[in-house]
Amino acid sequence: MKSYKQLRKTINENAPYQSAYDGSGSVGRVGPQDGDNSLDGNYNLSSLSPVAITRINTYLGALSAKPYIDPVSALKQAQGRLQMIGLDFTMTKDCAMRLSTQTEEIIPLVRFGGTLRADGSVYGYTKDDGITHLLGHGLALRVETHKLPSGLTQVHAMIVPNG
Repeated sequence: MKSYKQLRKTINENAPYQSAYDGSGSVGRVGPQDGDNSLDGNYNLSSLSPVAITRINTYLGALSAKPYIDPVSALKQAQGRLQMIGLDFTMTKDCAMRLSTQTEEIIPLVRFGGTLRADGSVYGYTKDDGITHLLGHGLALRVETHKLPSGLTQVHAMIVPNG
């Protein structure tokens, strides 16, 4: 096992000019940034490109790695993460009741709460999901729940095209 001094020497040898501070008194780059995993240097999850949706589905697939007592709590966790990139869905009481049994549910997604824009008439407006005008179709969250023999529930969620 390395001592602290040996570890510090190794770090300084591998990155002699990098510092957490940039000299201005503010903390510099510490963790991963938005462009770190990009293929073209201009990667953004909220762009809803096919690559972005694949990555979001990979995260949602990780929900099925463990069983849950309450499947609604798993969806609330996913909803919180999706809200960070501008996607949201409404969880109704009926939907929560259906998910507590073994079923499949399709929940429509909205982007940034939807889009409100003029429809061309005087004082008229339309409200949509904020996704359809970008992709030509909407997106939905398909959720499948399966009761396990232990009484816990396995949750599988995925973003799919909607209409």
